[in-house]
Amino acid sequence: MANATAFNTVNMEQASVWYGDVTIATTNHIQVAYGPYVQNYYGSFSYSSFGLAGGAVTSSNYYEFGRKIYEISGGSFSALTIESYLNRGDMNALLGYVFSGNDSVSGSGGHDYLKGFGGTDRLFGNGGNDTLDGGTGADTLYGGVGNDIYLVDNVGERVIEYAGQGVDIVRASVSFSLPAQVEHLQLGGYAASGTGNPLDNRITGNASVNRLSGMAGNDSLFGLGGNDTLLGGAGNDILHGGTGHDMLNGGVGADTMRGNQGNDVYVVNSHQDRVIELAGQGNDTVRASVSHALTANVEALLLTGNNAINGHGNAMANQITGNAAGNRLAGLGGSDLLRGMAGADTLLGGGGNDRLFGGAGNDLLNGGLGTDVLVGGDGADTLLGGPGRDRLTGGAGADRFRFVARSEGVDTITDFHSGSDVLQVVSRNFGNLATGRLAPARFSLAGSPLSGGNAAFIYNRSTGNLFFDLDGAGTGAAVKMADLGAGTLLKAGDIQVIA
Repeated sequence: MANATAFNTVNMEQASVWYGDVTIATTNHIQVAYGPYVQNYYGSFSYSSFGLAGGAVTSSNYYEFGRKIYEISGGSFSALTIESYLNRGDMNALLGYVFSGNDSVSGSGGHDYLKGFGGTDRLFGNGGNDTLDGGTGADTLYGGVGNDIYLVDNVGERVIEYAGQGVDIVRASVSFSLPAQVEHLQLGGYAASGTGNPLDNRITGNASVNRLSGMAGNDSLFGLGGNDTLLGGAGNDILHGGTGHDMLNGGVGADTMRGNQGNDVYVVNSHQDRVIELAGQGNDTVRASVSHALTANVEALLLTGNNAINGHGNAMANQITGNAAGNRLAGLGGSDLLRGMAGADTLLGGGGNDRLFGGAGNDLLNGGLGTDVLVGGDGADTLLGGPGRDRLTGGAGADRFRFVARSEGVDTITDFHSGSDVLQVVSRNFGNLATGRLAPARFSLAGSPLSGGNAAFIYNRSTGNLFFDLDGAGTGAAVKMADLGAGTLLKAGDIQVIA
């Protein structure tokens, strides 16, 4: 076991062999000097006519300009082996030989780079902004005061920092959890996971598939390459997915999430969460347990949990899915797909050619502008096609097909059942008809005489076409408003006038 102590700044990573003259060669002391640079070796040595013949080095020190830089003690090393490494100019191999055991290495008050090499080592940075590399083995690294960097390549490695000792970074090539008082973690190699602590951490992944967990604190997580999972935990976190298909979950707090490239999934559980995507960065989904409106360049929204919450789309073609409760889903612009699932839902297509599916529950479906497809599903649903030539399917239950105006376009009703389903019309836009079930006098089958002077509906059962005649005399053009399908039965009592 070697014990090394630095008295002035050392960099074991950049150490190199230098060549000088042998100025002392006794049985217990060898000195090599080159101007102000002096290396001393102590131990027991033997010589031949060719020079050093054998012996062991038990300690060594090095001086520059009369200042001691470091000393090494506590071991017994072959003098010939050391001489061989020096003659080959291989300082890294020499240090690996000297520090192959369970060593102790202590830095100076400067900015040191300390290495443990083989064995289970202890490295002490002391003052300064140090870099500590334990090497192979389950090492213990003490950075001390200063902004230190720890290089970790063993899952059994321990990093020890105390409060107020600087802002520190662990660079790990294995999965690693930050200990107390260490702020930042960078994954290298093929490390899979990185976990923070209660501080405000900055955790950066690698090109592999990573799982990054911020835990408590206001953390910043960067996935980089791979299909990563980023978990902010408590605090107001910032999550960057990078390339790959990432999952971003800010956790508790007002989080900001950027998926960047790839088809990303965002978990939103606070009204203060922000989702940021740019154009051309993939097909992205938000899973929200609170009411949420999709931000620009996000395509899909899935409501989770059992609370009655709302979901709004954006100008894109969105896919919005409700949860088990009663939801209000609004597609807004674009040709959207809305699914109500369980609960009594309200689905609003907005602009575009939308598809609305009510699911279970007594749902309200409003296609809005465009040529829409509305399917009520189970329950007693209300379907409004809105302007455009829409296709309406009530599904199971006693459904209501509502027409707000007589000139909204010809809708196709695929499954109207007389006596169960109802056609609803708004009185003020249909000649101010009396509210309630339509009077028989205001309904006529095609080919039957009309009672002039009053608004009336005309139905052709052979074609399934329904018309509205405002003057009821047949002299003005009747407006076709719906197609119920050839042979479908429709009676006056199937039409309900509402305010």
